[in-house]
Amino acid sequence: MKKHLLIFGKVQGVGFRYWLYVKAIKKNIRGWVKNKITGEVEALLIGNDEDVNEVIKQCKRGPHSSNVIQVKIQDYKQHRTISDSKLKGLFGVTILSDIDKINMKNSELT
Repeated sequence: MKKHLLIFGKVQGVGFRYWLYVKAIKKNIRGWVKNKITGEVEALLIGNDEDVNEVIKQCKRGPHSSNVIQVKIQDYKQHRTISDSKLKGLFGVTILSDIDKINMKNSELT
């Protein structure tokens, strides 16, 4: 299962990305998570149905310091992703740096 999430609310500056990273590692989920310039947190979760759905459920609550208003969930159908080495990350999820985000955006344009 591949799910693309947009998480709205007070989700930046509260440790949401790291919190999601830890949740994903525990469930052996691959993907990425990043802050959007518009204030949301965006994530791609790749794993078995039960584990991905459990992490999505947890994202609707978020860490204690956050205030999640809405989580938009879509099936991820895009075939082009960042390289496997970036996707695998340390334990399956990569928190993208600003340089990675720029490189990923540029590669999607070509």
